[in-house]
Amino acid sequence: MAELILKIVVPEGVKAEEEAQMLILPGAAGEFSVYPHHISMVTPLTPGKITISIPGQKE
Repeated sequence: MAELILKIVVPEGVKAEEEAQMLILPGAAGEFSVYPHHISMVTPLTPGKITISIPGQKE
């Protein structure tokens, strides 16, 4: 399966960087999923839980 690179950046620097297969993020209009090779977008996030699907790991 194709993968994407997740990089979480805060004002103090990079907090996390790893390969992922899929993300579920909290957005202004509700949760949304991010998959490799899908449409590019820029959208605000809201405070909340980030779900990360990592290659080779069970959820």
